[in-house]
Amino acid sequence: VAGWTGSEGAGGWLGDAPPMTRVTETFLVTIGFSPYSSSARRVGLDLPHLDAAGPAAEQPYVAPENELERTLVELWQEVLGLERVGTQDNFFDIGGHSLLVVKLHRELNARIDRPVALTDLYRFTTIRALTGHLSSDAPSEGLTASTDRAQRRREAMQQRRRRRGGKR
Repeated sequence: VAGWTGSEGAGGWLGDAPPMTRVTETFLVTIGFSPYSSSARRVGLDLPHLDAAGPAAEQPYVAPENELERTLVELWQEVLGLERVGTQDNFFDIGGHSLLVVKLHRELNARIDRPVALTDLYRFTTIRALTGHLSSDAPSEGLTASTDRAQRRREAMQQRRRRRGGKR
């Protein structure tokens, strides 16, 4: 939203539309010039480099306390391309986005012995919260719902096959 600057920041302008945990702190950066000409062509100027630390710099580093947290820290560092990730750092605040969540989900399921639903990575956005969830004995609501839905689909498919006389 070029040119808009409000005293309330992005949260006030967006209202209650997205969850506030998904609204980044760096919403508008003034660069002092337009990187495009009047004919919408990119001007041959380099854009200024932004400080990537953002809100994560305000969060104190919390080291991993157990093997699962260490594994998750290593995985997040690998997926995000960061040298240091704390257990209280929010995945989305330190550079994560939806495509990286999918990559993280794939790598996570390959490395640990517990099934993790993709939606859990959106619900538990810190390593500490995700570790707490994975350490609990109760299965994920999302995973349980997916399993139930898959079972219902298999049963419906079997009923259709029986009605057709077992064809296919």
